[in-house]
Amino acid sequence: MGQVIGMRNIFYLYIVAALIIGVADPAQYNYEKPRIKGVGYRNSTSELEKANWFYNQGEYDEAILAYDEAIRLDPEFAVAWSNKGLALKALGRTSEADAAFAKAKELENAA
Repeated sequence: MGQVIGMRNIFYLYIVAALIIGVADPAQYNYEKPRIKGVGYRNSTSELEKANWFYNQGEYDEAILAYDEAIRLDPEFAVAWSNKGLALKALGRTSEADAAFAKAKELENAA
């Protein structure tokens, strides 16, 4: 079980690194709008999927709200911080984007 969790973290760190250096962009992925798995079902991963869907639709304000919810549920979720930075950057909010990228990098380095 611990090995699976470790691999998941490595995957997230890879994605964060790719996003930070500009190799990957959430818009390149073809996400479907996430399905609700039940009343009250929410976790940081489901919120990230929802946020990425909004990002891909160009609905950056909605994406930021969903990234914020993913971060609220898991404050150490580096991918959510990084993707929030991309959405902020898309809206021209560069100082906020830089802060989100810095937080993602800090969390990545702490892992």
